[in-house]
Amino acid sequence: MFAQQAITKMHGAKWIGLPEASASENARIYFRKVFTLEELGRMEIYITANNRYKLWVNGHRAGVGPCKGDRWRHYYDVLDISRWLQKGRNVIAVEVVYYSPIGRKAAPLSVVTNCLGPMLAVKGACFDEAGRELLDITTGQTEWLASKDQAVAWEQYKDDYYMAVGDFERVEGRKIPWGWKTEEHVPGKWQRCIPKMDVDGSSWGGFSPLPLMERPIPRMYEKQGSFVREMPIREDDLPAFSFGEQESVTLPAGTRAVVELDAGELTTGYFILKTRAGSGSRIRIRYAEKYTLPTNEGYRLKGKRDDSLNFRLLGCQDTYFPSGGCDLYEPFSFRTFRFVRLEVEVGEEPLCLFKPEYVETGYPLEVLSAIESDTDWVKAFWDVSIRTLQRCMHETYEDCPYYEQLQYSLDTRLEILFTYMASGDTRLALKAIEDLHSSLTPEGIIQSRAPSDEPQIIPVFALYWIFMVEDYYWQTGDIRIIRRLRPTIDAILDWFDRKVGPFGLTENYYFWEFVDWVKEWQDEHGTPSGVPAACRQGPCTTNNLIYAGALKSAAYMVERTGRKDTAEEYRARADAILSRVEELCWCEEKGMYREGPEVEEYSQHAQAWAVLAGLAEGEKAERILRNALEGADVRQCSYVYSYYLFRALEKAGLYRYTEALWDKWKDALDLHLTTWPEDLDRQRSDCHAWGSLPIYEFTRCMLGVQPLEPGWEKIRIQPIGLYLPNAKGRVITNRGPVEVEWHKIGKDLAIKGMVPKGVPLEVVLPSGEVFDFPQGGAFCI
Repeated sequence: MFAQQAITKMHGAKWIGLPEASASENARIYFRKVFTLEELGRMEIYITANNRYKLWVNGHRAGVGPCKGDRWRHYYDVLDISRWLQKGRNVIAVEVVYYSPIGRKAAPLSVVTNCLGPMLAVKGACFDEAGRELLDITTGQTEWLASKDQAVAWEQYKDDYYMAVGDFERVEGRKIPWGWKTEEHVPGKWQRCIPKMDVDGSSWGGFSPLPLMERPIPRMYEKQGSFVREMPIREDDLPAFSFGEQESVTLPAGTRAVVELDAGELTTGYFILKTRAGSGSRIRIRYAEKYTLPTNEGYRLKGKRDDSLNFRLLGCQDTYFPSGGCDLYEPFSFRTFRFVRLEVEVGEEPLCLFKPEYVETGYPLEVLSAIESDTDWVKAFWDVSIRTLQRCMHETYEDCPYYEQLQYSLDTRLEILFTYMASGDTRLALKAIEDLHSSLTPEGIIQSRAPSDEPQIIPVFALYWIFMVEDYYWQTGDIRIIRRLRPTIDAILDWFDRKVGPFGLTENYYFWEFVDWVKEWQDEHGTPSGVPAACRQGPCTTNNLIYAGALKSAAYMVERTGRKDTAEEYRARADAILSRVEELCWCEEKGMYREGPEVEEYSQHAQAWAVLAGLAEGEKAERILRNALEGADVRQCSYVYSYYLFRALEKAGLYRYTEALWDKWKDALDLHLTTWPEDLDRQRSDCHAWGSLPIYEFTRCMLGVQPLEPGWEKIRIQPIGLYLPNAKGRVITNRGPVEVEWHKIGKDLAIKGMVPKGVPLEVVLPSGEVFDFPQGGAFCI
């Protein structure tokens, strides 16, 4: 009897690398496979690398990967490269970047590192129409050559903000082995690769250090992009140069000059710089979300984002030294920018610069929902929201593409909801749920972000993950996800139960008790911390109400899987928490809940969660929400928490109050933003998809399309955003598209539309009148 091995589609291939490759230093390795084809055929390959790769076939961009994983899942890609093959000589070129965890790391925090060194694994063969093998290129079975890069050094960007996207590049063009992607013979030291280890797991239950799994999400899209204008340069800056209508410009020897380019909107992409001649020159490529100025307070002064005459472009940068030949420079990783500054110092010979371009990239989000209205801000809000969401979706959801690119559960829960309503796509959502689930610690709490090379715990973020699981169930109707994740849900809720203290409420979480970026919530040094003062003195009302809400969410889910006793236990624990909040934190004079039993502070957050958790209902719910919106010195919700405030107003029948809350989005547009910022107080990041709330509100509330049963097995249409005169649009659901069109008639409305045939429909008018359409299809009221 033989022990079984873990088998994947890459079985039979081996990880390969250079003989002297070190695991203790960051490295960039060029791998090449040169072969001859006498006839063309179909070639599908399976490919992965440690840690990241970029693939070219005969000079054509063919793939980037692998998909970001963690210690338990290292992904591989399946690529059909047939269209790039040619008769005669072919070159497959793979650039691999390895980030060592030893010493100062250059890696993005979202890339999980290891001590295995730079390696590549490929399995693939070319077949003719009859299925006859023409060629095999599998690593470990055929010869591959590799060369260690000597041109690129990593430089840490030292910003006054937390920067987690990894180091930037300093590149000497003369050391690049030009032609390595296409030519048979290229300069440099090229060696035969040696096998390092098998791609699959070991016998007798041994776990592979790189456990392989096929990529669970689509490949990132790539689209050619171009800059739309050159920006005016300040008088106190270097002299400006311009491309004008020309494709290139030649700068004389000894020149120092700048040009600043506007992509027209914030984007993510691979910047492309072409040069000719110019040996001894230096080009700094600076990427920025906006024009800004430094301050002594630790945050930058910002105004209108495209005000180049009163502000400067500050930001991360790559540095390139042209080789003196015909160069094409592209950073290995995509960059985030709206504006790019080229600061050029020409050496002893003239430098020819070609007009820069970029290749936009991101998750291939297919937007299938849409809305129209005579209210002018609706279209602007929709467009900016979709763009912001797209920029925060790559191989994971991201808090922001410029500074961190980390998948936090607070941000991600909202981004997933917006994705559902915009496209119905659940693939990246399921990966996010799995990513965070796999971060479970021995204490029973999941980490606040995953994948992440540095652990971080924000306890309440684990509760948003529970809501995320329920959201997925409502979107898909797939009960299997709940069954699979019940143990993790139990572990999280048990962790919080162990934090119940003398007040009968949870407290003393030990880790970061972040709630929201409220400007008044600062640490002892006056630095914004997002933590209510109540957390430093005992229980926090908002956190306890979120916990109660998560207990009720879990009760609903586990009851659906047949665990009624557990559901009853969770509801009893929720009721106990709510009872203590009512007893200890209610203030009749203020008509609101204090932020803690012994803290005289009030927030919109606590009042919203009192409604959402079921503590305040009916007239009391209306009272506390009105006081939260109109009362003096009440802590205000930022963009991220507006979702929960909107949901509370919806539940309390006060959705009309949301009309004034849109002002913060209108204020952002007045600053010429093209994506929603992290918040309007600090304005650290200009792209945070938790601000893409209009996607959800326009589809769920203004068009009124909601699931009445998990998986959209029954649908309700109940437009409630009636401060609009009319609305028309389409909402994608798990059962197909829903068409809705309505306009006001006095205090009611006329409405018509269509839902998929066979899907029961309930239409609710503002008057409360209900119309049932058991077979779905077209309707007109």
